[in-house]
Amino acid sequence: MSISATKEAVWHAVAWEWPVLRGGKVQHERIVLLASTTARPDAPAATQSDWLQRRILHYLNARARDDDPNQQLSRSLVALGTQMVSARVDKATGA
Repeated sequence: MSISATKEAVWHAVAWEWPVLRGGKVQHERIVLLASTTARPDAPAATQSDWLQRRILHYLNARARDDDPNQQLSRSLVALGTQMVSARVDKATGA
């Protein structure tokens, strides 16, 4: 999670990178979720990977407890990222 403030907005970003096998070669795929809003969105519905979301938020909050002016947006972005990773893993494992 990265939070960056400008005069006009506060930007929230969640990013990750993972190895993927394409054509017998390992490549890296990067995903970035970027948002800026003053709205306080609800996090998406709970998933099987809620434990991962809670751990990620706990880690991020420990590193920058009071630097996030919109924690609801952060939680929503992390929840969306968690759902995306879970869907990708489920597809890869046939779950």
